Amino acid sequence: MSQGLAAAAVDDGESMVKASIVYNIARFVTWPEKSDEENATNLSVCIQKDNQLATAFSNLAAAQGAGGIFQLRLIERFGVQNLECHVAFLSEEDLDYVDLSAMARDAILTISDTAGFANDGGTIEIQVIDEKIGFSVNRLIERLSSVSLSSQILQLAEKVI
Repeated sequence: MSQGLAAAAVDDGESMVKASIVYNIARFVTWPEKSDEENATNLSVCIQKDNQLATAFSNLAAAQGAGGIFQLRLIERFGVQNLECHVAFLSEEDLDYVDLSAMARDAILTISDTAGFANDGGTIEIQVIDEKIGFSVNRLIERLSSVSLSSQILQLAEKVI
């Protein structure tokens, strides 16, 4: 296998792990406007169409089938309008024009793999540390957004700020 193909395979694997982490975190979040039954199904995850992880999210959504826990919404561009999604996976470029405070007020769980995201006002930052993928949680933003992460998610976090 050439070095380029090997690197692509590693990137694809890392992308699938990140998408799986988002999917599994979403399963253990309670949104304020939803009943317990609704919190277990019909979760909408938004990601920009040209995000490098969009294919991994699409593959994961397809693998879960029609009765799966979340629907994927590929969007043109994040903005300040109501996105009608529960989870927004944001790229570094998205952060140039997204209002994280407005998303929190709209009870949207924001997640990114951009370094420093949790410290800069995002809810969950996915990180690669010593070749392992983990995540950090910003509890202040979690509370501001009125979403509630389960204690299991908080225990799995590398860092809670």
